[in-house]
Amino acid sequence: MGREDPWLARIEDIQGHVHGAGTMLDGEYVLTCAHVVEEAIRAGHGADREVRVRIAGRPDDAYPATVVESCWQPPLPGQRGDVAILALRSVVPGAPRARARRTWQHDEIVRIFGFPAGTDNGQLVSARIASYDFTGERVQLDAVLEPRVGHGFSGAAALAESGEILGVIAVVRAPLAESSWMIAVRTLYKYASAVLDGHLTSRPSRVLPGDWPSLQVPEVLDDPVRLALTRHLVGWLASGGPGGVCAIGGGGAVALTSRLVGLTVPGYRRTAPDETVSGAPPGTVPQLGEVDAAVDATGRTTEQVAQQLAESLSLLTDRVTDDLSHQLEELGSPIVVVVNAVDLAADPAELYYRLLEPIAARASSIGVRLLLAYHGDPPRYVRSAVAASLGQPAATAPPRALSRREEKISKPNL
Repeated sequence: MGREDPWLARIEDIQGHVHGAGTMLDGEYVLTCAHVVEEAIRAGHGADREVRVRIAGRPDDAYPATVVESCWQPPLPGQRGDVAILALRSVVPGAPRARARRTWQHDEIVRIFGFPAGTDNGQLVSARIASYDFTGERVQLDAVLEPRVGHGFSGAAALAESGEILGVIAVVRAPLAESSWMIAVRTLYKYASAVLDGHLTSRPSRVLPGDWPSLQVPEVLDDPVRLALTRHLVGWLASGGPGGVCAIGGGGAVALTSRLVGLTVPGYRRTAPDETVSGAPPGTVPQLGEVDAAVDATGRTTEQVAQQLAESLSLLTDRVTDDLSHQLEELGSPIVVVVNAVDLAADPAELYYRLLEPIAARASSIGVRLLLAYHGDPPRYVRSAVAASLGQPAATAPPRALSRREEKISKPNL
């Protein structure tokens, strides 16, 4: 394993029997699968849901650990969920801080260290990333060479060449099977953001805390059209469906989008009042981490917007302004990109034609959902791009049913 890799961990019951693997996020927390923890608790009859964690390089020390309740999601139907973070009873000094990357590239090679039967000291294997599964929570890994991912690898991190965590192994097949599945970091973040938020290699939103929308923003939903639009956008972001383009403008479109993005950021959401989150109308609160990259374009040049989007997606930044759409194609879809206040950019037309239009033109085929928000009406050329992404004739105006109070929407494809 590389010098930059996080420390490996082995999950045991209180009698010392091995049940799976884990990864040290730092000196206090261990990332693994919920089913691995459940098996260790049942087998060891652990009091207070306690298990033992043994760390590579320190084989003689077994660290008692318990579940972090805010980062615990047992397996759900349809092969979803199954995420756990353990807190060690005592901090391990000198542990490196693990880095987790939300995005991955097709055919990217990952390294996985697990504990198949008869190898309590572990085994290293490689696999190639293929694609998301049907639910969009797990990613298929295909075998590269022998040995392959098999039983005993559950809970192990899939590590990029640079040592970044790209996922956690959750499902394996019988010996000699060609494929296994990892829980993607985007999904891990949804269930365990309270701890993982501090380990992401880049921020999904480039909006600084001081730029988040006011915590007193429930009034943006006091209009029935804004309420309907918010529900529509929340559903679109969470659908996991094909790519497409959505443009909204007029009225409170920018404030609505700011609220939407802000609520996907754990730091904002934790400080928001109850009426903004738990008390919000049904269907108006997005999931944590739902947006992969977001930027407020106000006063920014095309190059600055491109740079911030690229950094959020962990993309190469050389010539990114003219190559962003092609780099997005290499990422595992779906990818959600939000650009707010497009018409307040330093040069709105250049921003659209040079950076956003190439993405919009290919959004459906490369699995990108692009949301653009305007203070005024979206320009006609933007509405035409939206209609094209829906496979419809070019639109010259937004749907009349949603034009009340200057709220304009070009409806996305669900």
